[in-house]
Amino acid sequence: MPSFAHPVRALAGFAAAALTLAACYERAPVAPQARSPLDVPPGTVQVVVQQESATAGDTLTFVVRVASNGVKVGAYQGALTFTAGTLKLVNVVTPAANGEFYIVNPGAFEQGQVRFAAYTTASAFTGTEAFRFRAVAVRPLSEMLLSGHLDVAGEPTGAALSRSKLLASHGVRDASTNQIILP
Repeated sequence: MPSFAHPVRALAGFAAAALTLAACYERAPVAPQARSPLDVPPGTVQVVVQQESATAGDTLTFVVRVASNGVKVGAYQGALTFTAGTLKLVNVVTPAANGEFYIVNPGAFEQGQVRFAAYTTASAFTGTEAFRFRAVAVRPLSEMLLSGHLDVAGEPTGAALSRSKLLASHGVRDASTNQIILP
């Protein structure tokens, strides 16, 4: 039977045991989480291109997103550029949402450019997807050198965002891991 002749030692022993037990208890990690590519700097808007997992055969699906942080976006216009001849376009699909209108012009796809624009009559867009396109790689994707940028963006009130707040992106990110897979 333990001796409690020294209550301070007993209390210190109990505290040490409690701390040891607490240190072994599993909890959520306390390390800061890595930023998602959709977590753009405050007050800015950025184009982000993601590639979904390979679909049927050799067809690839790319999702073009316009993400903002702390800014309500009501309209934007921009372009994707890439090395001409690296991709053959299969199709383009835009989101369907009430009060949101998306326009994609792939007319210069063979020359390495896709223009896009969108606007909403609501207080802001309901999501970040601007459009998605399916394509077949004609040459190695490492030669694609894809980049996206916005020419202009505005708030739902009609106020234009400063060009310094419009961030371009270079490369393609994996849709599930958000890691850059193509520079």
